[in-house]
Amino acid sequence: MTITIGSDELILWLRKNEKAIGISNDTLGNDISTLIQGKYGGSIVQYDQPVHWQADSDSKNIDPYKLPKSTAQYSINTEHLSDLYETLNAW
Repeated sequence: MTITIGSDELILWLRKNEKAIGISNDTLGNDISTLIQGKYGGSIVQYDQPVHWQADSDSKNIDPYKLPKSTAQYSINTEHLSDLYETLNAW
């Protein structure tokens, strides 16, 4: 079975768990894309989609080192989710 997951969700998880500190959202997004499409055989479904949190210019949480303004959506097999999060946990 496959699911759709956004890079914004994964970046939020990284930020909440104090991983990838000092790494920009652009870099994280590129690394997530490489990981999902390369290691896990996922595919990009949509690119540059709006996020589901307040993303206007005066939001204190939108920042290159906090939360992104947009996201890419990926299709990935659910059997890879545990390994994906273990990999992210090591960042």
